[in-house]
Amino acid sequence: MLRVKTELVDGVRVLKLLDGAFPSGTLLMLVNAGSRDEEAGKSGAAHFLEHIVFKGSKKYPSYLDVALAAERMGGVINAFTSQEYTGFWMKTASNYYRKAFDLLEDMVTRPLIKPEDVERERGVIIEELKMYNDQPRDKVEDNFLQNVFPDHPLGRPIIGKIETLKTIKSKDLSVFRQKHYTKDRFLLVVSGDDWNEARGMLSELAGRLKEKAVGVNRQYTYRPPARNEIKQTKDLDQVYLCYGGVGVSLKERQKGLALILLNTILGRDFSSRLMRKIREERGLAYFVYNSQDFFVDTGFFATYAGLRRDKASQAVEIIKNEYEGIRKRKAGFELKEEELELAKVKFKGRMLLAMEDSSSRAVFFGKRLLLAGEVVDLAELFKRVEKVSLSDLNELAQELFKPERLVLSLLGKGEVS
Repeated sequence: MLRVKTELVDGVRVLKLLDGAFPSGTLLMLVNAGSRDEEAGKSGAAHFLEHIVFKGSKKYPSYLDVALAAERMGGVINAFTSQEYTGFWMKTASNYYRKAFDLLEDMVTRPLIKPEDVERERGVIIEELKMYNDQPRDKVEDNFLQNVFPDHPLGRPIIGKIETLKTIKSKDLSVFRQKHYTKDRFLLVVSGDDWNEARGMLSELAGRLKEKAVGVNRQYTYRPPARNEIKQTKDLDQVYLCYGGVGVSLKERQKGLALILLNTILGRDFSSRLMRKIREERGLAYFVYNSQDFFVDTGFFATYAGLRRDKASQAVEIIKNEYEGIRKRKAGFELKEEELELAKVKFKGRMLLAMEDSSSRAVFFGKRLLLAGEVVDLAELFKRVEKVSLSDLNELAQELFKPERLVLSLLGKGEVS
């Protein structure tokens, strides 16, 4: 049984997700800072900083010192950057928790950020960017988000752009860290086996973090898409598609659950509407799925697909008709109670499966506490899911599925009408 506890130790928030099933777990340090917090001319700084802390810190002065310290624990260490938060985590046996914390804490609070390391890693990140640009699923989503959030940091690629990456210096990374890596924007998550040494070790961490972030301002006001349709030609064997728009925020809790369930009906698993109509009945695609993401003040949702080049127009028409049919409750497109009930079963089942993994658990609960200030156990979450009605889904579709709010992003070769 999962036990969820929160503590405040010397001003540092701690979230414990304890199950005791195995003598192992995940330590996750989350910072409430991401790509939307960057200056426009320094796009990519948050992700760059995530990379550079692995190149050396005061106790572990080189990338090899960091790597060997983790490997000698038999653990896995990594990090990630999103639009709104950055995470540094290590998964290891619980008898190494103290050493794992020491490593993560020193990397996050005392990185060296040497100019020569920044110059060397710049090349690595630019190659990573080129890799993403060569991956159609990532590129078609980047084009999509730039038009869903026009002239807004949320529309910028998390990794940055080549022109901004070339200008970022070690001083820029130090300034970003000092501004955003503060006590009020920090969260430690312990997921898995218990950690009885937390209180003593956190005092040292707390002493190295500034009290409060200065000048942080996140604001989003809805603007119509820059364009409702983007087509980028690339010599690919498929046409890649991303279709959707602005969604709902983390704080709109019931609407968020309604969106997840609506997306489940539309594009999750083989029984979902778009998978049946596009893949199973017509053989037009290998993958079709719906997804969503939630930010503190907004969000987005989308259908993704890789389509047969000669039949892409047919698939696009099916997807658009499905959205419009649901929005207008046209005959044959109406949402049904049995679809909603199946979506609820899927949600609860998949959530329980995800909770088996200590790192997935840490990110799920940690993100909600960090950004929305809320910790909800699974029993309460499932109660909220059960309260979502068919009318909630219909109202949400009427609001979000208006054609003028939606963006179609296409990447590939051939004509798509």
